[in-house]
Amino acid sequence: MNYAEEIKSRVTPKQLFSHYGFPPDRSGFVKCPLHGERTASLKVYDDGRGWCCHGCHKGGDVINFVREYFGLDFRYACTKINEDFRLGLPIGQKMSLRQMRNIQSEEKRRKLAHEAWKNEHERLRLDHESLFAEWIRLDTNKREYAPHSPADGFHPLFVESLQKIDGVEYALRISEMRLEEHGNKRPNYCHD
Repeated sequence: MNYAEEIKSRVTPKQLFSHYGFPPDRSGFVKCPLHGERTASLKVYDDGRGWCCHGCHKGGDVINFVREYFGLDFRYACTKINEDFRLGLPIGQKMSLRQMRNIQSEEKRRKLAHEAWKNEHERLRLDHESLFAEWIRLDTNKREYAPHSPADGFHPLFVESLQKIDGVEYALRISEMRLEEHGNKRPNYCHD
């Protein structure tokens, strides 16, 4: 098992910096604790990309920060994060066969959950695109086939547009809300 990747998938940069007393502002910036500065120049990326200080030009992932800040080597940095965030990873311990199977099944469960989330998100996105294309078609027909005078008859595409466009607009708004809500339910170990 790759403990470093597991740590990086379970502890976000924002969580790490906040835990150690450096909560990022709304823009994701903090005053860099690695060098003295008056303005916040360290950017915390919470999408799995880590952190980067524009002042001292250091950066990396959550493990790199713990190494730099606490002066630890890689293994001790991993151990510190594991303990501080109570991840329960058996770093430096011999694992029983049962523990190894449990970890592997947990990894498999996470991968399956991630795949299920991605598939559902793609389905919602495609549904939204389809509704949007239908709305464009109806809106275009409504404008192009609208009668220009009271004497003009009603074109069937104009009538169809009038009958369906409100329902499609409603379905489109619902689709947008579902897509946004599903995006907000993204598991914190999903990185793509």
